[in-house]
Amino acid sequence: MSTQIKFTPEHYAILGKKGTGKSTLARYHMDRIQRDNPAVEALWTNSTVIGFNGTVHKIRYLRQLKNAGFHPKSGRYGIVSIDELSKAIPSRKVGHHNVELYNLIQEVMNRLRKRNCYFIYTDQWRRGADIMVRTNVDYVELPTLTKTDTNEKHGETPLFYYVIEPKGTEFSEMEDLQKNATLMHTEMNVSELFPKFITEEVIPLTYNPPFKVEQWSKSFMIWCAKHNYILKGMNASTVRNILDLYQIKKNAYITAREISAVLGKLKVDGMI
Repeated sequence: MSTQIKFTPEHYAILGKKGTGKSTLARYHMDRIQRDNPAVEALWTNSTVIGFNGTVHKIRYLRQLKNAGFHPKSGRYGIVSIDELSKAIPSRKVGHHNVELYNLIQEVMNRLRKRNCYFIYTDQWRRGADIMVRTNVDYVELPTLTKTDTNEKHGETPLFYYVIEPKGTEFSEMEDLQKNATLMHTEMNVSELFPKFITEEVIPLTYNPPFKVEQWSKSFMIWCAKHNYILKGMNASTVRNILDLYQIKKNAYITAREISAVLGKLKVDGMI
């Protein structure tokens, strides 16, 4: 009787300045992971990947990541690879806190491993990714691609990179690579990796699809009718309170600008 090998998907943070080979290293890991774990059959990514042996799902909105992966007992595995992560998911700061956004980050990051998903992200900043992303990182890697490698050697050299196993979320080990990191290199030359992806075709992720004010307003008005909320004649603050209640009840949070659009739509239509 055959025994199914159980793999534990790892999370990689590939960090460094522009032009140091972050996307190149991410593409290398996709092939390496598939080689180490032949059960990897799908990729979810916001970059253009060429030659992946499996299904490639293009990610345009963060919500799509909720569908990434497979049932933990299926024996099937996938990879989620996000380029320029902090542009899509800014690290939470004082005064910059979207409850729905960070609830989604926590939900996605907590379930990726459970859904048999490896995770790779690239970023230019050490703490650019949200803390819920950094908490789950197994390896921090810093590629060292130089102009000499690309221009003078024409890519006929492996990509060297430092590997760190972080002890916390600050990735402070990066401050002393000689002490805390191991220098490794790809098994393929850079020239072999370059044709496997297109760096110019990274899709800038957004949290949600474009806001459809007509559709959202219609759903809101139907909900109000079902709950006997008569908006016509209510003062503005009461209408906003009902809008807040609707967002909480339906888990359909929108931004302040989008709320203004909804209120404007309702006013033009004579609903308030």
